[in-house]
Amino acid sequence: MVLNEDAHKAIQERYASRGRQFTPSDDRQALVPAGARLLHNPVGIAPGFIISEESLFIAVLPGVPTEMKAMYREGLKPALEERFGSRMFITRHVLKTCGLSETAVNLAIQDQLKQQEPMVGLTATESGVDIRIVARSGTAARSHADARCSRSSHTNEARRRSLWRG
Repeated sequence: MVLNEDAHKAIQERYASRGRQFTPSDDRQALVPAGARLLHNPVGIAPGFIISEESLFIAVLPGVPTEMKAMYREGLKPALEERFGSRMFITRHVLKTCGLSETAVNLAIQDQLKQQEPMVGLTATESGVDIRIVARSGTAARSHADARCSRSSHTNEARRRSLWRG
């Protein structure tokens, strides 16, 4: 991580505009990975950044929703359009299981977990295991259709294997 001078200056200016004292410990908010592209935060203090190399694209934003939304509109969305084209529709579905181990769900849908599109992943929660389905396409209709098809496939497979009833 390196101290980004542009971020450092913007953070100091934001503190001053709010009548707050900037301290040396606040420098850490201006630390970004070397080579990262800075994302200006028009609402809050901490900036975000983008790392974009060949097949890798990582965007990091502060966790405050109002800041994320503003940074998405003003910085991340244009960067995504520049990198991936002007239109990309993403549809996300979450199937919830209850009373099953992550291993049991993993075994039941292991073939689907290996596919590239739509992407399928698992998240263990206190109440069960969530199956996440994320479909991406150049059109909203195609993205929704891919996600629905995958969701239906997972639901039918889970019923067949008696992972859940309903």
